[in-house]
Amino acid sequence: MKKFVLLPLIALVLVTYFACTKNEAPFTPESFKDPFVSEAANFVKGQVSTSEFESLDLQGYSLMKKNEKEVIGVRFNVKGKDGKQFAVVGKTASGLTGNWVDVSELDANASKNGTLATRSFSGDKRSNVSFTEGRVTKVNSTVNGKSKTTVLRYGPNGERLKTSTGARISGPDSEEGIWLPEVTVYGYYNNYSVSYFSLFYYFNQSPSYTYTYQTTDPYIYGYGGGGGGGSSTAVVELAPVEILSGPSVDLNKRINCFGNVPTNASTTYSMTVYTDIPEDGNPSTVLYGTNPGHAFVTLTKTNGSTTVSQTFGFYPANGLKSITFDNVTSKIVNDASHEYNAKITIPSMTEAQFNNATSTALTKSGNSYDLNDYNCTDYAVDIFNSVSVPGFSPLSIPDHVAPAGVNYKTTPGGLYKALNQLKTAGGSMAPYITVGVDANGGASGGECN
Repeated sequence: MKKFVLLPLIALVLVTYFACTKNEAPFTPESFKDPFVSEAANFVKGQVSTSEFESLDLQGYSLMKKNEKEVIGVRFNVKGKDGKQFAVVGKTASGLTGNWVDVSELDANASKNGTLATRSFSGDKRSNVSFTEGRVTKVNSTVNGKSKTTVLRYGPNGERLKTSTGARISGPDSEEGIWLPEVTVYGYYNNYSVSYFSLFYYFNQSPSYTYTYQTTDPYIYGYGGGGGGGSSTAVVELAPVEILSGPSVDLNKRINCFGNVPTNASTTYSMTVYTDIPEDGNPSTVLYGTNPGHAFVTLTKTNGSTTVSQTFGFYPANGLKSITFDNVTSKIVNDASHEYNAKITIPSMTEAQFNNATSTALTKSGNSYDLNDYNCTDYAVDIFNSVSVPGFSPLSIPDHVAPAGVNYKTTPGGLYKALNQLKTAGGSMAPYITVGVDANGGASGGECN
């Protein structure tokens, strides 16, 4: 009786095992009913590593369409990324092409701000596309190790302005000057002004993909948006930005000079942050001629008649920042007696607070310089915000958005406006803020070993 019961039980277990094994069999591209999706999945499999291919949710694919019938691409989500990272494959006249796409830093459902990142399957092409209120404002691209940045400006009606191509400009560190790369981006005319939804950016700015999405979910599928007259070249117009500075200094040796001031109960510490706006009297100006303005810091330690001050600022190492707006090596420069138009002073700090400021100044001096993402104003504000002094709140600098709609992020003009607002508000910081002047900043005490 036991054997009679056991045999059917074994048979049942075997049937169940093989049934489960069949259900858990690896999903293959050939399983697709749609021939294009099968072709696309096989294409991805041949282009990427095994681990990358296995990271894709192939069964959850989404088609991208030019119109109701014509499929021009397909998206395969990366597992566990909530649709924020995916692979796209598209049709071109010469065959299939594909990219990895990352929209995790892009606010798609609200104001459409942030960054879209793409990478070709081969890794030889990469792009980071910055959006502000749905408009493309900056494109950093790298092809075969060669980088190019395009910054887009817009007119009062939202139209893209025209381009300036390559040009040679001279600067203080180069007698021969610097040859600026061509700055051109392919675009399109249509009835829809929002360029955020363009497949153009999903495929590393390929002119084969100028179609725009017209759905509420731009990551799922697209619908043709070429109703304004087809493709054209949309271009930008930018002036070179000249940042004049002196030679670099050794900030660590300048900080060492504070050790020459005795430290005891009589020692006092202070800090001042200055901003020199490009055009005196007009903090809304981002660039005056080729001058973007400057922000800098003075740190002071005093005991009786012994005082050491160091005044310094953060600059691009070559003294000239071109229209490429790329990250470049930075340097610290002696800014003693530099012109300023507004300032804020913390007149008294503890030794610990002062050390926080000097430590931040040293650490942040190692950052790369980027005119948009980390410039002299970011550096000065970081030092100020590294201390917590009663009555002084951290400085919050609003993004500086030009009338044409381009967001330049933190600028000397933005710092000026923030200080002016704090002064007008009349809070605890107001007595320590000066605005609307044309004066010169603090001194510097040299370098010490």
